[in-house]
Amino acid sequence: MSLLCAGLLAGTAMGYVLQRGQLCFHAMFADAWHRRFLLFRGWALAVVLGAVGLAVVFATPLGQSLNTGLPFRPVANVVGGLLIGWGMAIAQSCVSGLLYKFGAGMAGAVVGILGWIGGEIAVRQVRLPGPTVLPGGDDGTIPGLLGLPRLLVAVLVAAIVAGALWRWRGPAAAQSGATRDGAVRETGPERRPRWQWNRPTLGIALGAVLVVGWMLAAVGGVDFGPSTVGASAGRRRR
Repeated sequence: MSLLCAGLLAGTAMGYVLQRGQLCFHAMFADAWHRRFLLFRGWALAVVLGAVGLAVVFATPLGQSLNTGLPFRPVANVVGGLLIGWGMAIAQSCVSGLLYKFGAGMAGAVVGILGWIGGEIAVRQVRLPGPTVLPGGDDGTIPGLLGLPRLLVAVLVAAIVAGALWRWRGPAAAQSGATRDGAVRETGPERRPRWQWNRPTLGIALGAVLVVGWMLAAVGGVDFGPSTVGASAGRRRR
């Protein structure tokens, strides 16, 4: 029951933030390809805030049960990344985008969700050859490789990214987003719906729910925080 409640709270919070910010990773990468980086900036802010927050969580007793790093297997990681990108290009959405769009009433998103579930369960039966370059756990993280405290590395990276975002801030004349059919569009601030968050708000909120999601994972007895990878296969095993 604790796992169910923790998952429900984390999923609801994450879905709410993604929907209010209209953050779909397909739209983010498509925008970046066309040299529009507003969604990317919001995501980058969330990543660095989440990294600092998680470094604090891992330093507490609550973080001792969490997985600090996954193994790096180049062949499997590259092939898997290409397949995920191919699927995103076909669906014109990412898994997170499909979920929050379905929650917002887009019935067609259920086709993509079913494809994701079936594909993940099927690919679990495939074992690709290739070496494991980095093991899991602390040895598979940047702080572990550098031999530095996790919080120090997180703060340094956050400072570098924050400085880059500050220098990289462009004219506020354009905001990126996605139409209901998933097509990328640009709108000015005056045309953005009142309910849609701007990029700083999105970044701060997403970083916060990432940290809270990892904490809820520990409370629920799971060793990995918010992620769609492994979700359907793990649910099937249970």
